[in-house]
Amino acid sequence: DEPNLTGKLKEKLVPRTEKTIRWTIRVPKATGIDSWALAAAYNNGSIATQTGTFTADSFTSVRSIDGNGMSNRSYDGLLNLPAVTTIGSWGFGGNRPGFDEIRLNEETRALARLDEGCGGWMDNTTNIVLGLAANNTLAAQVFRDLRKLRRVEFTGYPPNFTETAADVFTGPGSDAITFIVPPSAAWAAYLAPFAANGDFIRWSGDQIRAWRAEHPE
Repeated sequence: DEPNLTGKLKEKLVPRTEKTIRWTIRVPKATGIDSWALAAAYNNGSIATQTGTFTADSFTSVRSIDGNGMSNRSYDGLLNLPAVTTIGSWGFGGNRPGFDEIRLNEETRALARLDEGCGGWMDNTTNIVLGLAANNTLAAQVFRDLRKLRRVEFTGYPPNFTETAADVFTGPGSDAITFIVPPSAAWAAYLAPFAANGDFIRWSGDQIRAWRAEHPE
């Protein structure tokens, strides 16, 4: 718990050990996470059992996570990054069981880039919230193989995929993920071609109200 630590968390901040450890980190003033700063290293072809818990204010000022910045550890709880703008390849991916919920820049909507595989391969993640900037880039496999993923909410602009949406978001089945988007002109224009091709169906007011009644959260 280092509430006054500022700047970027540097490489190998946490112990490189084969022992089973559990730890919690809270650095609300830190502005970045360097490559491998919070990642678990491979030991003899396997990853040590090193787990951790984060709170809603663990990383409130972090703007960037470099490649493999916090990968391969079995984190749980909430990953809340309200200020993040860029996440490098495998930035927090490969964490089993992984976070229950992931919230990235949902209020200021300045998330500009998510690189390949940065948040994939987690067993526990059910909800994702993305506040994308207007000129954003989402690479392939960003949220790949999230076995319990049920809901993806966009609070900002539509995504600019380098591949298809199916290459970015994958859950337990093609009809198992609900996408929520804001009623904006940018989203209306984005969805228009899908509606014309029959790939997108806009819910009626009754359908939306029924869904909200089933999901009061």
